[in-house]
Amino acid sequence: MFQCLRQRKGQKQKPQPLWEKIQGWVRLIMDFITCVYLVLMTVVMPLYFRDGYTHIATDKAGFCARVSISVLRLQLPLLAVYLAGALTAFLRRKQKSPARAVWLEQLGKIRKRVTLTDIFMGVYGAALILSYLCSDYKEDALWGAVNGWYMGFMPQLMLVAAYFLIAKCWKPRRAFFYLMLSVSAAVFLLGYLNRFGFYPVEMKLSSPSFISTIGNINWYCGYLVTVLFAGAASVWRGGGRLWQRALLYGYVLLGFATLTTQGSMSGIVALGAVLSVLLVQSAGNGGRMCRFWAVAALLSAACLFTWLLRGAAPDRINLEDKIIDLLTTGGLPVIMTIVSLLLLALFYIVEKKGIYPRKYMTILVKIFVTIVSCAVVLFIILTAVNTKYPGSLGRLSEYPAFTFSYRWGSNRGATWRAGLMCFSEQDIVHKLTGVGPDAMSAYIYQDGSEGLLQMLNQVFGPNLRLTNTHNEWLTVLVDTGILGLIGFGGAMVTAMAAFFRKSGESGKAVSGGGSGGFCFVCCACGFSLLAYTVNNMFSFQQTVSLTTMIAILGMGMAFLRAEGSTE
Repeated sequence: MFQCLRQRKGQKQKPQPLWEKIQGWVRLIMDFITCVYLVLMTVVMPLYFRDGYTHIATDKAGFCARVSISVLRLQLPLLAVYLAGALTAFLRRKQKSPARAVWLEQLGKIRKRVTLTDIFMGVYGAALILSYLCSDYKEDALWGAVNGWYMGFMPQLMLVAAYFLIAKCWKPRRAFFYLMLSVSAAVFLLGYLNRFGFYPVEMKLSSPSFISTIGNINWYCGYLVTVLFAGAASVWRGGGRLWQRALLYGYVLLGFATLTTQGSMSGIVALGAVLSVLLVQSAGNGGRMCRFWAVAALLSAACLFTWLLRGAAPDRINLEDKIIDLLTTGGLPVIMTIVSLLLLALFYIVEKKGIYPRKYMTILVKIFVTIVSCAVVLFIILTAVNTKYPGSLGRLSEYPAFTFSYRWGSNRGATWRAGLMCFSEQDIVHKLTGVGPDAMSAYIYQDGSEGLLQMLNQVFGPNLRLTNTHNEWLTVLVDTGILGLIGFGGAMVTAMAAFFRKSGESGKAVSGGGSGGFCFVCCACGFSLLAYTVNNMFSFQQTVSLTTMIAILGMGMAFLRAEGSTE
């Protein structure tokens, strides 16, 4: 045996073929370029502006476009070289082995490396191309600049390409994930200070409707929930050294402080959805239940701190609405803090003593889910009844939420109705392919039915143009058709399922390595996508949040690939 080992050591290794060396260098270069792209998109872009809020949307969209075009110009030739090397390797193996065996081996590798999310993203990319080719509004659909959102064919196709480059060509590094959180903390701090009239960074045309270095409060809310809940999920997942946990706790506390004061209701809905899912996933594990109440305590502490701040300087806050007042005034912040701290202490004690009532907590959480589900169904039924028969609910009929009119949900009733009308007015081809990426406005005001135009004029007046439905998936349906919705929705759902499945596996979280070392990042990416999706059921695609979401999605899939890699 030892003689055999000595012989093997003495044997000369076969020289590596030139094409393999070239492939290795190409992969290194592509990985480096992708790293630069991630830094520019997740670090520079959120902070980037040129003249305050004057044209901040155009500034960020132009920045993303320039970066994406430059990166793709570098990456595509490199990708062609890499694929040529892969083809060379395949042909050499085919010469040395039976063709059938080589084909089967290659198909097996493809099956392992291609995920459902990849397939759906490919479908979405194809749907974008078909939608643009079939659109009657190609000038509007190319970039989408006419509407001001820059979510047209080219920006979205470049984001699809970016997803594949990050998911397949990037070597996962947790440092990039932490870097994104660090920069977002600076954005959150500016947003919180801005809400109280402090502007450490001077912003031209500043007003309560614009916040931090992001811009409109809807843009800010979309970015905020997409990144914040990655940090909140990391706290819930647990692990790491004391100083790492302390930084994460501070980050989430700051994020909750600005979330509860930013002014967009969709972010509060996302908060409720994420906390509900966290609670459900915590029921069977005492440690996770403790960390769930730690997250709840951070939310309560953020509300209480703002409550104290508003009490000390009642005239400083520059935007007030019912939700902000509910969460940061009165007795609710105090009650939330007391309850969350008491429950945190209770579950910490029972977990330490090893007497966590897993069975009973699972039953209680199931009861909670049932009650919430029944409440949602009841609300929908009561709203439908009251809408058809006004006044039938007695005092409840006085609340606008129980009447689904054009004004319901800050005019969501009108925008959703407009989206459904746009889709129903299309022929079969355009039902499949849509009116064109970001071309909904072009369709409405050039070829929309008279009834559609009258409804919009009645709600918004003659001087405002509707550019999207304020529901991402409905807008995707109108713009890119059934094919686009299948691709986009399928990618989001399958990615979340994959991330949550991986987050359920045992791992060493922040400080771990080897098997399970990236599980906590997958968990964070899953909750990030969940928050983004829920928020955008009442909001829309825009440069900052969509670009950030694609970066997180790509990073998450790369971490999954690394976790399951057999190479």
